[in-house]
Amino acid sequence: MKEEIMYFPYLYGKKNELAALKELSDLNNLSKSIVPVIEPVPANFATKEMNGKKVNKSHVLNNLIRKFVEEKRKIAIVQNPRNLGGVSYVNQNDPEIFDLVSSPFYIPVYAYRYKNSRNAFNLSPDQNGIAIFDNQISSDDIDDFKELQNDSQVWKMLSIASEIAPSISSKFIVFEDKFLKRAKNAEYIKFPDEFFSSDYLRYTDPEYIGFGDYSMTGSELTKGFRARAVAIHIIYFDKNMKLRIKHFVSDSNEDYSDQAGKLQEATDKISLWLNSSEFSTLPVINNSPFLHQIISLDHYTGLGFIKKLSLEHHLDIISRYLDNNFDEVVAN
Repeated sequence: MKEEIMYFPYLYGKKNELAALKELSDLNNLSKSIVPVIEPVPANFATKEMNGKKVNKSHVLNNLIRKFVEEKRKIAIVQNPRNLGGVSYVNQNDPEIFDLVSSPFYIPVYAYRYKNSRNAFNLSPDQNGIAIFDNQISSDDIDDFKELQNDSQVWKMLSIASEIAPSISSKFIVFEDKFLKRAKNAEYIKFPDEFFSSDYLRYTDPEYIGFGDYSMTGSELTKGFRARAVAIHIIYFDKNMKLRIKHFVSDSNEDYSDQAGKLQEATDKISLWLNSSEFSTLPVINNSPFLHQIISLDHYTGLGFIKKLSLEHHLDIISRYLDNNFDEVVAN
């Protein structure tokens, strides 16, 4: 394995994603080689009444940022979130984190999908930034890339298939959406096990510093909703240490009733897999405590909580991979 590569999971600032990162940090199950890239969502700026006062929900995200910086963990925050029309996250927020934004552990991120992103970086000498270039490259994007091309402080995060990839000459991150989203959850029954990624094995370029993806959530930002079928997505290492993803789908998918029952059907299939001969032959690195928590739930907690555990499982096994901790086994 290439030494000192980093993983950049791209996450939206939703409650369960933020809770997963906090819990992993609290448990010391998150490698410092993992740099979460968080795109704030409108809920991060919503206000609610609490004890007669309006409270900004961004306080939760701010607390996570402060926690990471104080623990000397890198955290990357998108400054021009697409869901806020490119408005700067820091400028819109209260002054809670103004003292953190020049820290070497706070990484500002600009997605080059808005013209006002140009020349946006204002970095301290020991700080890095990230410029994300989508697959849809415009002439403005190419001009921006040329300006940043030789700036070693700004890491370039882009698809290796993009037009500007061949001209990379400074630090870059391979960034792809690895999750193949189906139109309906029931369709995953036809594709129970799929290849996910091997980007961490593929690249030997000295300028390559890491890989990124959207974990098992995909790039599309969606709200929770009732579905005919419940699907739980679990990422794991195969025998060749390549990442694959399994989809565990409920059986009673004729209507929207009994969501708790559908969830139980899906978790029962995970339990069967964990106790199968197939799983016993896989690398023990897959045996995370979060995977076992999923099957130990004895009541309906909501699919959001299951997604949190699935994300924690993914980040946990990647953490152990990056930290060369292959032998830790969780008792059944």
